[in-house]
Amino acid sequence: FKSIEEFSSLLKNAGISVSGALQQIKGGDPATYRAYSWKTDSLYGSAEMRKVSNAGQFEADVNQYLSRAKARCKGEFAAVPSPVKASGAAQSKAYEIACVGSTSSSSASVLFTYGDQITTIVAHEGRAEAMDLAIDARDRISSKIN
Repeated sequence: FKSIEEFSSLLKNAGISVSGALQQIKGGDPATYRAYSWKTDSLYGSAEMRKVSNAGQFEADVNQYLSRAKARCKGEFAAVPSPVKASGAAQSKAYEIACVGSTSSSSASVLFTYGDQITTIVAHEGRAEAMDLAIDARDRISSKIN
């Protein structure tokens, strides 16, 4: 897995300004799972890394993430694939996600990559109006990730 320092460096190299420091998220078996979170001016960022047995698990991880996002949405949910190619990944996918509710709406831009038996999921979430910032952050990371 990328260490917290390596991930912090990746964000910096991608031109993503982090407010404060990255935090490691506790949970899961440290031998098979690691996660970090951070904040920018208007977005909440997160990264999850999972050790998987084979590339076939990548698609299942993508679908599981999208299902969790849909389950958390208390309104209309949409997940739209977005064309992206992560520079150093064997496989990559991206989605724009929106949750539109009666009282509040949120959006996220999510990058999924697979390489070296690790699925990595990087998300930037915020208010629906910040979707363009989330997409920009995703594209910056996809050009630097390896």
